[in-house]
This record gives sequence, structure tokens and C-alpha cells, in this order.
Amino acid sequence: MRFALLAMLALSMCGAALAQSYPNTDNFGVEVDRNSDWYQACMRVEKLAPPPAEAAAKCDASGVYYSKLDQAVTSGAEWAAVRSCALVSGDTAVLSMLYANGLGVPRDTAIATNYVCRTGAAVAEMDARVRHLATLAPGAPYARYDHCDDITSGMMGGVCAAIAARRAERVETAFYTRLRAGLPPAQAAAFDRLRKANQAFAKAHGEQETARGGSGYAGFVIDAQARETEWLREHLAAFEKGVFSLPPPSQFAIDDAELNRVFGERMKAKAEPDDFDVAPAAIRSTQRSWLIYRDAWVAFAALRYPQLPADSLKALLTQWRIKQLGKI
Repeated sequence: MRFALLAMLALSMCGAALAQSYPNTDNFGVEVDRNSDWYQACMRVEKLAPPPAEAAAKCDASGVYYSKLDQAVTSGAEWAAVRSCALVSGDTAVLSMLYANGLGVPRDTAIATNYVCRTGAAVAEMDARVRHLATLAPGAPYARYDHCDDITSGMMGGVCAAIAARRAERVETAFYTRLRAGLPPAQAAAFDRLRKANQAFAKAHGEQETARGGSGYAGFVIDAQARETEWLREHLAAFEKGVFSLPPPSQFAIDDAELNRVFGERMKAKAEPDDFDVAPAAIRSTQRSWLIYRDAWVAFAALRYPQLPADSLKALLTQWRIKQLGKI
């Protein structure tokens, strides 16, 4: 999988397994306020114990949960299997979502709160989740609850970015499979080169053009990669429908000059920056990947969308690259 290593890194930091202490304050880093509303809410549901599930093999409860959530239809038996997986894995985050949303079990926000209180989190996240579940109490309007709704920390930002990337990747894979199946051999070969170049550039852009300072690094990398691969999918989907909202060919010369100017400015940065800056060498290396990606786009478009002027596509790609460099 494209995001496998970063997803594993981020998910490994989640600390969703059942805690020895209750509430789980392992990740707080500050003294616990036992008089706070969230703490008192956790204590009110401490003794709740949902019925056990059938034994199941150790599994990725989060991956299974979101896979089933994204299905058009998921049966009660499938949700019961997700719950069994989560219980065996000790994934309290997934268990909280199952009970909060009534998926495979009766909806019970008290039990969901119990599981939230057992899940590793920053204190602000714990407080926000407990308050969030309180708004879903019986009689309140229904709204789906997600563990990623109330993130405040860089650690959980990485976890939730990995989850979102995996969900998006399933959509992309299905789209690309359908598209490629209808391509003649020459177009299919050019399409494969385009996807390979896109993945290489997305990886370089995410890993080399993201400042390493702060706990949110893993999430920022995943987000950057996901935005780039989704940009490709969105534009291919539009082009397949005959929607070509592109700059005029004459715009490319202007945009190319602006890209050279912005790139030159980035090359003037200090050669050995601190963790909150990006080194010129990293940007230069990524720019080479971008040029390969741009040329692969143009080569595929010449075969698949011959009515599309090459310089219009280059202008579109160049404008997107200028925006990326402008944020570094």
C-alpha cells in the first residue's frame, strides 16, 4: 500500500489498546484534574461491562471498521465480526464508535463513553470526546460519531491522516482499475507511467518538502501525499467526462517564468536548515520528480485526450506546483 509505512507509524502511536488504569491518562503529560467534567463523566460509567464476543484472531480493527463503513451495505453479522476483532485486539477507539453509532450492537453512548475513557489521548481530546458523546445521548438528534472528530494533538493528527489516506486509496484503486480496463495498450502503458510518476512525486513532496519539526510530522506527510494523488484522480475523472477547465496555452510561458522565480527564491534558503525549514537540496530533488511527473501527464494526455493542448495542461500543473512551493 502507498501509505503503509507512514500509516503503521501513525497508528502505532494511537495507544488504543485497553489500559491498565482508568481513565487512560498515559498520554496526558499533565496532572489530572479529578474534578473536571470529563473525569467525572468517565467515573460514572466506569463499571459498565458490555457482553463478551466470540473469540477471533488478532486483526486490524481500525482497518476493518472503516472498510465496512465505506461499503454500500454492511450486514449486522459483519459489524459483529468487527466488534469481535476490536475486543480481541483491545481497540477501544473502534469499540467506542461501534457503540456510539449502534453498528452491530444497540446504540449505547454510556458504553461508548467507557471505551473513550480507556483510549489513549491528549487531555483536550479526552475532554472533547466525552463532551461529544454527551450530545449524542438518548433523545438527541442522531449524528455519526468518529474517533477523529475531536483531535487536538499532532500524534492523533498522524493517526487520523493515515485512516483518511487508506480510505481514499480504496476509492482511487477502484477508479483506476475501471479506467485502465478500458484503455488500449499504448494508452495503458502511458497511464502506468503516469501513475508511477505521480506516486514517486507524491512521496518526494510529502517526505522531502515537509518540515520535520513537531509531533504532527507524520500526519503532514500523509496529508501532502494524499492531496497529490487525489489531485490526479480528480482531474482524470473530470477529463474522462469531457470536462476540461484549463488555462489557455499562452498562460504556460507566464506560469513557467513564475515557477522559475519561486523555485529560485527557495534555492536561496540556508543549505542546512533547522527542523522547521526545508533544505534547498530537498526541494531541488523533488522538483526533478515533478518534471518527470509533468512530462508523463503530457504524454498520457496526448494519447487519451488529443483535444487538450499540451501547454494548457502544463500551465495547470505548473500553477499547482507554484502553490506547493509557496507553502514551504
